[in-house]
Amino acid sequence: MKTIKFWALSLCMIGLFGCDDDLDLLPLDRPSDENFFSTAKELDLAINGVYNDLYYSPFQGVTLQFHLENLTDIGWDRDGSDFQATGRGGHAADTPLFNGVWSNFYQAIARCNLLLTNMDRAIEDTPEDQFNRIRSEARFFRAFYYHHLVMLYGDVPLLTEPQDLNSPLPARTPRAEIISFIINELTEAAPALPVNATGADTGRITQATALTLKARMALYDSNWQLASDTAQEVMNLGSHSLHPNFGELFTYAGESSPETLLAIRYDQATTTHLMAAWIYTRLGQGFVNKIPVQALVDSFECTDGLQIDQSPLYDPANPFENRDPRLDFTVVRSGVEHRGFIFESHPDSVETFNVMTDPPTRVENTDVTNPFASFSGYAWKKYADEPRETRFASALDFIMMRYAEVLLIYAEAKIELGQADASVLDAINQVRARAYSEEASYPEVTTTNVDELRTILRRERKVELAQEGFRLYDLRRWGLLAQAVPGVLVGRPQGAYSLQGIPVFDEDGFPDYSAYQDILKLVDTKVFNAGRDELWPIPQQELDLNDRLVQNPGY
Repeated sequence: MKTIKFWALSLCMIGLFGCDDDLDLLPLDRPSDENFFSTAKELDLAINGVYNDLYYSPFQGVTLQFHLENLTDIGWDRDGSDFQATGRGGHAADTPLFNGVWSNFYQAIARCNLLLTNMDRAIEDTPEDQFNRIRSEARFFRAFYYHHLVMLYGDVPLLTEPQDLNSPLPARTPRAEIISFIINELTEAAPALPVNATGADTGRITQATALTLKARMALYDSNWQLASDTAQEVMNLGSHSLHPNFGELFTYAGESSPETLLAIRYDQATTTHLMAAWIYTRLGQGFVNKIPVQALVDSFECTDGLQIDQSPLYDPANPFENRDPRLDFTVVRSGVEHRGFIFESHPDSVETFNVMTDPPTRVENTDVTNPFASFSGYAWKKYADEPRETRFASALDFIMMRYAEVLLIYAEAKIELGQADASVLDAINQVRARAYSEEASYPEVTTTNVDELRTILRRERKVELAQEGFRLYDLRRWGLLAQAVPGVLVGRPQGAYSLQGIPVFDEDGFPDYSAYQDILKLVDTKVFNAGRDELWPIPQQELDLNDRLVQNPGY
C-alpha cells in the first residue's frame, strides 16, 4: 500500500495549488494575493502542488523520461507522434512536443518561484523544520526542471521570481550560468532535507535525492570531481541501497524499495497513467507502440562478461542463452511467458499458447497476426505489471532516480578523472552482481585500464538504465548522437534466429548489422542533422511572444 500521494486529487489540486472554501485560486503569471501563503497548511498545499507537476499531463500522466528512449538508438515510438517525427529529423520549432515540454516545465518553475517568494508570510505560523524542508523541496524541484531544460534546449531563460505583465521579457541565460545555479540550489537545499523519509513522508525529497541530482548535473557538465565527491556523499549517507531483485524493482512489489530516490507516485483512485497499455503486447491487451529494438537486445553481454561478438558462449541460433539476466528483466522476447501467453514474434507463429488455462490451449497469436503488433518483435518488460482490467489506468510508480545511478555516476566520474581504483570496480560490480541470482556467478569487472572501463561503464548505463530516460542525455554529453541515431533501426530476424549473423560492435558500443540487415525486421530509418539536432528548438510560440529569445542553430 502506498503511504502518501502528494498530488492526489483528494487534495483538491485545482488551478495553481489548491481549492478550499477559504482560499483564492492563484494564477501562474502573477504574485499571489496577500491572503495566501500565510499558514503552515497553505505552505503544505503549495508544496503538494509542486509535487503534482511530476504528473505530466501532455503524455497522459506519463513522465517525459519514459518517452526519451524513443529518440535514440535503443527505442522507437510507433503511434505517429512527435517523437517519431523527431527521430526522423522531421521536427521544427512549431512541433507541439517542444512547446508542451517547455510550457509544462516553466509552469512547474513558476509554482516554485511563487512559493519561494511568498512563503515568508507563514514563517511565524510554521515550525522551523517544516518551513525549511518545504523551502528546500521547492528549490530542488526548480533545479530539477532546469536540469531538463538545459539538457534539451541549451541556453534558456533563468527565472527565479514570479513573472507578471509588468516583468521584462526574459532573454536566454547561458547554460553554464544555469548549471551553476542548479548546483548551488541543491547544495544549499540538501542540509534542510531529512536523511530518510518514512511513514507519512514516504516519497518526499530527501538529502540523497537532492545530492543525486547535483551529482547528475555535475556529471552532465563534465565536472568529474564534483560528480564523484557528491555521489560519494550519497553513498556515505547510507540511506539507500540496491534492491536485491532487479526485475522486481519495476513492479508493484518494488515500490517501497530503498533503491528509489525519487518516483512519480500514482493511485488508482486519483492519478493514473497509460504506460501499461502502451507497452503491453497485443495478447497482453496493449498497443505495444513503445518498443525496444535489436540494438538494445544485442547490447546485453553474455554471462562471461563479454559482448556477443566476442563471447564463445553466444550462439546466434539461440541468442538468449547465457545472457546477462537483465535482458529478460528489461525486454520481452520470443519464447517467454508474458501476461498469460507465450510471446512469439516469428512471422509463422500464427498461434501460441494461453498458459492461463489448464492445460494450456492454443489461441490466435495477435502478436503476429495483428498488423500493429510489435514492429521489432520485442516489447518492454520494465513496468509491465498492471492487471488487465486497469491497463488503461495504471497506478504503478515510475522511478526517476535510483541508487544504481549514484554508483554509476561515481564510477564514471572517477574513470574520467583517471582514478580507476578499487572503489570504481566495486561500484560497477555492485550494479552487475545484483542482477544475478548468485553473486558468485556474475562476471566481475577487474580491469583498471581507463579506456576499457569507459567502454564498460557506458554499456552498463545503456543496459542498466534502459527505458528510464537516460540514453538521450548520455549520447548528447558523450558527443555520440550523430553517430548513434541516424540509419536503419532494426528488430529481430524476419524468419528464424538461426538465419542471423553476429553484429560487430565498434569502440563506442554501436552494433553494425550491414552484413545481414536484409533479413532483419525494418523498424524505421532515423535521421540526424548534425549542428542542429544536438538541441531541441525553442518553441515557435515562445519566439512569437518574445523577441528577446534567439532560436537554436539550424531551426
